[in-house]
Amino acid sequence: MDIYGIDTSDRLRDVTITVGLTESDVNTPCGVFAGPGTLSQVVDIDCSSVPKGRFVKISKTTKILTLCEVEVFGYSA
Repeated sequence: MDIYGIDTSDRLRDVTITVGLTESDVNTPCGVFAGPGTLSQVVDIDCSSVPKGRFVKISKTTKILTLCEVEVFGYSA
């Protein structure tokens, strides 16, 4: 919901997750979420491969991206 009480959860669509070792090179594909999102939805995106990286980029090519909470999990190799 936005500050006016309007459900804007459908904006969550066409999201791409990439991973990289440096901040300037975050281009290893990890996963996508086609959407649309729903109100109070929790979206889990698991990488189909096991990319190495320190930086995670959440990007969207259309309009607005609104995220309330993001958690990133990984492990030491």
